[in-house]
Amino acid sequence: MKKIILLFISVLFFSNCGKKENNKEVKKNIRPVNYIIVSKSNPLKNEVFSGMIHPEVLSKLSFRVNGTLINKNVDLGDKVKKGEILAKIDPTDYLIQYREAVAEVRNFAALSKNSYSIFTRNKILYLENSVSRALYEQSLANYNASMAQLQVSKQKEAYAKKQLNYTSLISPANGTISEVNIELNENITSGTPVFTLNESEDLNILFSVSDNIINQLKLGDKINFNLVVSNKTLKGKIINIGTVSNGYGNTFPIKAKILSEQNNLRVGMVGTVHLILSDNNTSISVPINSILSEKNDTNKVNTYVYVIKNIKNNIGTVQKKEVEIGTTTSNGIKIKKGLSEGEYVVTTGATILLNGDLVKLGIKGGK
Repeated sequence: MKKIILLFISVLFFSNCGKKENNKEVKKNIRPVNYIIVSKSNPLKNEVFSGMIHPEVLSKLSFRVNGTLINKNVDLGDKVKKGEILAKIDPTDYLIQYREAVAEVRNFAALSKNSYSIFTRNKILYLENSVSRALYEQSLANYNASMAQLQVSKQKEAYAKKQLNYTSLISPANGTISEVNIELNENITSGTPVFTLNESEDLNILFSVSDNIINQLKLGDKINFNLVVSNKTLKGKIINIGTVSNGYGNTFPIKAKILSEQNNLRVGMVGTVHLILSDNNTSISVPINSILSEKNDTNKVNTYVYVIKNIKNNIGTVQKKEVEIGTTTSNGIKIKKGLSEGEYVVTTGATILLNGDLVKLGIKGGK
């Protein structure tokens, strides 16, 4: 009898242990997982353009008169100050014209003075009835004509003086000579650029974008500029957006200010501009590690995700759901078909799950 009682107690003990182990096993099967709630968004994409470093203010300097270059006081890379004489052309012809104009002014000034004396004398005599009215009016006309000639000669003198001054090319501002197009004894034509002056130490980046992108840009947008020569990356921001196409494949000019240190940068250096833009089309995207794959009976690879259903008290059941995937974006992989907004998709721990497993919700958005 004692043996039967002991056997019954042993069976009962091991039976209870088994139940405890089963309860522990059930609890152990509730795996914690991170997840996302599916929503549509505009994925970001990296657009790349060719760009070039350009100065803030670039002036083409030229003579306003023709002549032969006799002095070149600056060269490529020289720093200049406002009012500094950069170059001179032979002033001989313009000096002669100026002296002739000065002599003409003196001559007409003397004629004007003489005609005025004759006019005042005839005026007095006319009032005394000592000369005829015709002689008086003639002297008045002569005086007016001489004054007009004097004014014209003074204008000629001023013009000749300007022409003489134009034989010296003067810097309009402080800056650096970035281009030289002349040599001594060369014949210079007025209006032909002889120097290029970089008036500012600030540098910008110029690039062009197509018409399907221009409306996505706004002032202040950040860019990255990778220099070809050094593979250095510069930070910048857009400060000007062109409104008229520059004619190259219906593209529009964009100017960006360089925000990084400008040491060792030179005008004309080229590189690639990187812009992060939103895709115009909204879509559903999930993290890459949410996507799983398996071969079916026909040896075709199917892609799927685990969605969490019947959620209660942060615990739910996972269900395998086949999806059709698209391109990879900055937000993850686009889902063409298979998911709807509002569904809960497992992001971390999906590889160890089986269809129908219980899971506990972990970090929302955790990858």
